[in-house]
Amino acid sequence: MKKIGISLVFCMSLVWAENMPQEAWKLSATANLTVSQSYYSDNWDGSQRGTVAWMADFLGRAKKQISPVLRTRNTLRIDYGQTKSQDEDGNWDDFTKTTDRIEYETLLLFSLNEWIEPFISAKVNSQFTHEAKRVDHDSSLVNPKYDLRFNPITITESFGVSRDFIAEENSSLSARLGGAFKQTIRRWELQEDGTYDDEFINDAGLELVGEYETNLHDDFLEYRSTLSLFTALASSEEYDHDDWKVPQVEWDNSATIHLTDYIIFRAGLELLYNKLIDTDVRLRQNMSLGIQFRHSN
Repeated sequence: MKKIGISLVFCMSLVWAENMPQEAWKLSATANLTVSQSYYSDNWDGSQRGTVAWMADFLGRAKKQISPVLRTRNTLRIDYGQTKSQDEDGNWDDFTKTTDRIEYETLLLFSLNEWIEPFISAKVNSQFTHEAKRVDHDSSLVNPKYDLRFNPITITESFGVSRDFIAEENSSLSARLGGAFKQTIRRWELQEDGTYDDEFINDAGLELVGEYETNLHDDFLEYRSTLSLFTALASSEEYDHDDWKVPQVEWDNSATIHLTDYIIFRAGLELLYNKLIDTDVRLRQNMSLGIQFRHSN
């Protein structure tokens, strides 16, 4: 029934779009690359070790007013980074992953009045590589560092109401509240016959998403913040505890200072809380100097 409802909405949207003058897509893309390197001679005082680190990220957006009462917004975000360091003997270790994210969201907003807008959305989260285990028939480890591609994959379908509290040229603040269905597809161990131990979990619950963006002093300072809360009310997985009912929180913040047209300074702070993974809040903070390429129409 849910799939039929979503299909009807998309069909109605296409009919409206055919009868209205077509507006151009509003596209924007930002790509960043940061690299850092350090080296210490053998007689350097202290226990410092040389390191090499790099990170690349991409943020792409596509917006369009499909009809007087329907608009769409699509967002693609890709982050990836690695770090390489020396051991006590001065030998370089292999690169280890420090950042890995693939995120795509498509959103349909229905402008029925100036106060709230009903919406439906779909979101996909994954990563490029995930360290898993490869086992033989005796369950002994053959290669404990086998990388699985695009694992896990989380798909979230949401519906509800949205409200724009600030909608200015250089600042925006919006919030969405509604129901959400979440599917998590996870592969664990690669067996000798080439099959995986799979896990498929369906969750249904409530979701709140808040987004804030601002550009200050002619784009000299750019700040973005996204807060997402999901509370599961039902799950296909059978648990012997109630940790799955605890709200899951994701809060992502980034500030960018444009020193020149291409050179930037960035600071990021990400807070995650999921009691099924860890009872404490997980935190990631980074600061970097790099280059940026931007394009928009």
